[in-house]
Amino acid sequence: MSDRFKFRAWQMCPGVMYGPEANESRGMYALGLDRNCCIDGIDTYSGESAGCLSPQDFILMQCTGLRDINGTLIYEGDIIHIDVADAEVSTTGSVEWDDEGCAWAVNCCAGLVGLSMVNIGAVWGNKYENVERTYSEFQP
Repeated sequence: MSDRFKFRAWQMCPGVMYGPEANESRGMYALGLDRNCCIDGIDTYSGESAGCLSPQDFILMQCTGLRDINGTLIYEGDIIHIDVADAEVSTTGSVEWDDEGCAWAVNCCAGLVGLSMVNIGAVWGNKYENVERTYSEFQP
């Protein structure tokens, strides 16, 4: 399966990330979707289910299909370091879908910049799990 068809979900309360690369101290979590559009987070170590998560309980994020310089998949909501060649800017920003440009982009100090227009550095975290950190802390 192509990486761009992978998803992860952030459960707002208690603050748990579910998905292919969601490492938590409690285990790896996988997503399951039933025919009622109910998402179930499953701990793949213990096999325990988190129960049905209604759409109001989570934020679903799609994988961009791209990887950072370390080989880590980049998801919507990730905070990444980029170099914008045209503007000679090296900064961090969060990955989001640009409806107008119909492409994945980074929201940073240079504005909304398409991922295809930058040199991608490292994923520094995501805006849900690392909410207490500021972008300046992610500067290399």
